[in-house]
Amino acid sequence: AMGNTSNKEETTSAGEKAIEDEQKAFSAKRNKKRLDPKKIHEIRRNYVSQRFSIDSESPSTDEVILEVKNYIQTNISNSISINAIARSKGISRRTLDRRFKNSTGVTVGGFLQKERISLAKDLLSQTDLPICEVAWNVGLSDASYFASLFKKEMLVKPNEYRKTVRAKLFSNI
Repeated sequence: AMGNTSNKEETTSAGEKAIEDEQKAFSAKRNKKRLDPKKIHEIRRNYVSQRFSIDSESPSTDEVILEVKNYIQTNISNSISINAIARSKGISRRTLDRRFKNSTGVTVGGFLQKERISLAKDLLSQTDLPICEVAWNVGLSDASYFASLFKKEMLVKPNEYRKTVRAKLFSNI
């Protein structure tokens, strides 16, 4: 019985040694592939100079991100699933969020929320739609959730925003 234990320990230590050797080899390869910190500014400068965009506000070189932004802006009044968008592009939600944030400075969810609030502001200032219909038109089925989201972003309730904006519009006439 003692011989088996000793043999098991030798196998385990040989296995640990193999893993350790593999990790060292991986680290060596990774370090060879790292960029020289002195050259990073050159790469970044080239990347920035090649930017293009759909709108002038947020330049991007990532075609997938431009397509996602366009999809969100076109379908803002529908229920939008970010996971479904990621699947349609053949990437994970995490990858989409990371690429989107690198390109635009905000996550997909943040961009979607910004677009919803922007449309809601237009609808509140230019129409007499009830708050629940404004919510529906910006892709949210829950009016109370919409109202809390709007207040969080704009610091006023949707109906207060409407009154304030309209008072300003009519005071200029």
